[in-house]
Amino acid sequence: MTDYRDKMDRDHYDRPSWSEIDKKKDRSKHVRDDEREIRTSKKKSVTGLSRYKEDLDRLFKTGEKSGLLKSLLETKGKEEILEDGKVPERQKLLRSIREAIGEKEINENIDKFLEKFQELPDDIEILTQALLHRNPEIQEFALQKISKYLDGHLPQQKSLLLSRIKNLINSTEEDSVRSLAVVVRKKLGL
Repeated sequence: MTDYRDKMDRDHYDRPSWSEIDKKKDRSKHVRDDEREIRTSKKKSVTGLSRYKEDLDRLFKTGEKSGLLKSLLETKGKEEILEDGKVPERQKLLRSIREAIGEKEINENIDKFLEKFQELPDDIEILTQALLHRNPEIQEFALQKISKYLDGHLPQQKSLLLSRIKNLINSTEEDSVRSLAVVVRKKLGL
């Protein structure tokens, strides 16, 4: 019986491991050049990620920003700040709309914004909040903008947008709002 086990153990070690088989795939004559390029580009992207992490570590340890981080920090979350250090009123109102909870607060903040600036921006978060507004014209405007946005983008808060759309379909008395809501729901894939 021991002879059988010894033979099995030796056979097992004579075969190459899966990692060895995978390494040979890149060197084979049968592998196309474009597949080799894909495999090497994946390895390069890992080094890009490690470089990004190194830049972040350097930023937190020494406060020194690399070129990549400077460009990211300049474009993301940029708020215009006036010379006296205050944030402009438009951005304050937009922030209040984003942070509003409940229909009453959302309605008040959107009304304040529209009094001063006449039209809502193309910001998907603001437009999603506008779906809760009591005025069907504002709902319709928001749905039109959301529909255009969905032609080229995916929303970050898809579930929130979808629940607001379903709520509009079920609760609105305006046929134009309901039909636009159905179109947007289809664009969301449901």
